[in-house]
Amino acid sequence: MKRYFLLAVLLSLSLCFAQRNELKINTITIFNGRLDISYERQLNNHFSIGINTGVGFAERDYEKRKLLLKPFGRYFVNNKNDFKGFFLQTSLLYYAIENLPVPPEENFSHQIGTYHYFGPTIGIGYKFLVHQKIPLETYIDAGPDLLGNNSWLPSFVGEAGVSIGYRF
Repeated sequence: MKRYFLLAVLLSLSLCFAQRNELKINTITIFNGRLDISYERQLNNHFSIGINTGVGFAERDYEKRKLLLKPFGRYFVNNKNDFKGFFLQTSLLYYAIENLPVPPEENFSHQIGTYHYFGPTIGIGYKFLVHQKIPLETYIDAGPDLLGNNSWLPSFVGEAGVSIGYRF
């Protein structure tokens, strides 16, 4: 009886730790003044879920990207249990941008204030392993802005990224 109990405990522990988790940093957004960190968890051979969060730290072109929240789900096209390759992605994207005052000598103007963008997105991407525990991925997604901040233009939300991280 003790042997079966020990076997059941070991099997359940191995199934719990068989899930793969990743922490990643988006390297592109750093150049735009925002630090994005994401967490992703593999659910099975094809599906994973995660969340991407970003906080602005610098202004660029009289804008400051303040906050990004993006829960996402991914479907990996390949049928292996390696959590890499081409994937399709869907997410809900929220971000806030603060428009800062433009000096009079500049040749353009915009409305000053904080603007919020929110909407569902779909996208594609590719993930591969640089090393057994170091994933590198690239992706792009886009969708409609449901808040409609620009009534005179069709408004879209979207994001692109090249992320590197650590798998555990």
